[in-house]
Amino acid sequence: MKNRFKQVIQYTKKLLKGRHEKWITRSLIGAGILIIVSAFSQNVWMSFFIEIYNDQFNRNMPNPEDSIKYWYIILSVIVGGPLIGLGLKFHFSTKQHKKLKPMILIQHSSIQTVSYANIDKDFSDFNLESYPINQLDELKTIDSGNIHHALREQEKAVERVSSRIDGSSDIDVAYLGLAHIPMTVLLGYRLSDKLNVSFFEWNQNDLIWEAIESKSSVQYPPLFLDENDTTQDIQTTKEIVIKVGITYPISDEDIQELQLHNLNAYYLHLNPPHRNAILSSEQLKAYKKKFRDLLDRVNQQYPHLQTIHLFYAGQPSLAYNLGSAINSRMDVEIWIYNHVRSENPKYKWGVKLPQRNRATELTINEARD
Repeated sequence: MKNRFKQVIQYTKKLLKGRHEKWITRSLIGAGILIIVSAFSQNVWMSFFIEIYNDQFNRNMPNPEDSIKYWYIILSVIVGGPLIGLGLKFHFSTKQHKKLKPMILIQHSSIQTVSYANIDKDFSDFNLESYPINQLDELKTIDSGNIHHALREQEKAVERVSSRIDGSSDIDVAYLGLAHIPMTVLLGYRLSDKLNVSFFEWNQNDLIWEAIESKSSVQYPPLFLDENDTTQDIQTTKEIVIKVGITYPISDEDIQELQLHNLNAYYLHLNPPHRNAILSSEQLKAYKKKFRDLLDRVNQQYPHLQTIHLFYAGQPSLAYNLGSAINSRMDVEIWIYNHVRSENPKYKWGVKLPQRNRATELTINEARD
């Protein structure tokens, strides 16, 4: 019911958009026409046609008895004409100054077919440019060839977006994603913090993209950090695990399938994790900072650290933000894994975020008894 009300509000805003400019224009022009027409409501037209008739047919039909007040006609034109001119000038000046701002819509899908036609935001002030990243066919069957093809197509899309934005500070970007976690994190990593991105989440109940907006008065749940840094010696450790559980908990049993359970681990999570947890843009920024702070900490804490294994369960908007928080110059190599409950192992495949212009690496984990 709440979302239906929001849709009605958005539609009403679109309907009334620019109505005051139209009202002013129509009022000025209408008033001018009314004044001029009222002057000609005398017997002017009848006198005009009778004079033509008499001249053409050599008749002597009498004119109407009422005298024509020419001074009234002249005065009406003097008053009404400028009103019409002012209305036209106002119309064209407001139309000229209303320049639409460009906005790029990154439409990212690899999990299921979804429509991008229903969005709960008024885009009437924007010139929308769609940049689709559709990986549904490639990732329908998981194998090395398909995933590599999906990675190549995504990289082409990143290059198109980067090329479009290069040198332009007036372009807004919106991300509407429903894609596999490694692809989403990788996209955020590749586009990094070069863009000011707004985010939309897919509401599968109402079939609408909902904006993650600024809501400074709305409280959001804190992220907790569980640490297990005693399994390995910090001075010699080369690999660790970082888990981020927002919508679902990430179990140690699933990690154990990849033989990573003997590594030191850090678990950022809600208590308890739950669906649709992301409520505001402030929340996204806070969780992103918490993740970035953890990366800074382990980079300093482990002198010989080489690899971080990242596991994430949460909404796409935060997955993108986690990717954009990772810095290829500051951080060690990071593997991000994809979870499917019915697979064996559940984290069947993952990608390594590329560093220093290297290609993105892929791993496909074999089933274990």
